[in-house]
Amino acid sequence: MTALERPETLARFFDALDAAEAGEGERPVHILQLGDSHTVGDMITASVRSRLQNSIGRGGRGVLPPGKPYVLYQPRQVELFEQAWTAVTPGPGSAAMSGVGLSGSRALVWGEGSFLRIEAEGSAAFSRIVLCGATGPGAGSLTVRAGFTETTVSFAEPVAGAACREVRLGEPLRAATLVGGTGAVDLHSVATFAEGPAVAVSALGVIGATLRDLAVRDPAVVRAELDAWRPDLIVLAFGTNEGFDPFLDPAAYEPLLRGQIGRLRTQAPYADILILGAPDAQRAEGGGTCGDEETLWRIPRELPLVRDVQRRVAADMGVAFWDWHARMGGDCSAHRLATAYEPLMRGDHVHFNSAGGDWIGQMLSEDLTAAWRARAVPAAAEE
Repeated sequence: MTALERPETLARFFDALDAAEAGEGERPVHILQLGDSHTVGDMITASVRSRLQNSIGRGGRGVLPPGKPYVLYQPRQVELFEQAWTAVTPGPGSAAMSGVGLSGSRALVWGEGSFLRIEAEGSAAFSRIVLCGATGPGAGSLTVRAGFTETTVSFAEPVAGAACREVRLGEPLRAATLVGGTGAVDLHSVATFAEGPAVAVSALGVIGATLRDLAVRDPAVVRAELDAWRPDLIVLAFGTNEGFDPFLDPAAYEPLLRGQIGRLRTQAPYADILILGAPDAQRAEGGGTCGDEETLWRIPRELPLVRDVQRRVAADMGVAFWDWHARMGGDCSAHRLATAYEPLMRGDHVHFNSAGGDWIGQMLSEDLTAAWRARAVPAAAEE
């Protein structure tokens, strides 16, 4: 069973995987997922990351927020340690999100006592660091300490704007420390990549985010980030929060989705796009069909509407669509997964636990890999 629709639209991404598997290429194949709390947890993306990296090679952890935007933020494959360094996520809402980039966070850093240390877990070493932030006449600098070297990275520019600075470490390392300087730096994202043919999977999410929040991210920062990261595949993992909005207007949501696909195609013309259809989820408010004799769990009316729009727009605009809802088991699957003897979802019937994230991520990875492998089968062998 596969839930991946229109895999032929992922041809460039699959070409990149072919090259990496053959040992070709100077940079890793980069998957960039943008989304809400499902993405923040980095459980589903971690499952995809580990499987592709075990098959092809470790390309670094990819892009991270500029610090720990949430107290319990625990990205996989890397650990973050802070001192006098605070990353802030404005939270969902058009006005709040208009000043940040694709990570949805920013950190205002200054003072030599402030630092962010990045430590890769296991064999997830990296040899390249990319720092993206605001530039301008008054912008300060950071020092990157890695191994036995120190590199100063300045964001000072004659004109205000945004830019990404790259630091090449010369050899794979498992740790680096960013240290504040005398001037203030408005940092929007930090990325660690390895060199050569491999895979990197980035997970950039904001709790409570919707596609509208993505639409208002700072265009200068977004443009600089996409140019620096050069994703081969952009995954849009929004829809759950829209589906829980009782005031959602599907007629307005459709042009918004079309607009964001068009925007990404313009800003990252080298990337393929995959929409993850909204998953199954329920409210604990009664009047539903998911449960036992005293039915408490109700599927929000708007959730399937969002999913229908996503599927229709994906088909019309020629992008790939993954039916997350079907892969979970369809309607009421969130209830079944949350109440199973060994639960795969939390009691809120919205979020996966660690085992569930790995489970659904394995399905996504298997569907992508199956489509990638299938296109290499000669036509004669299929008959």
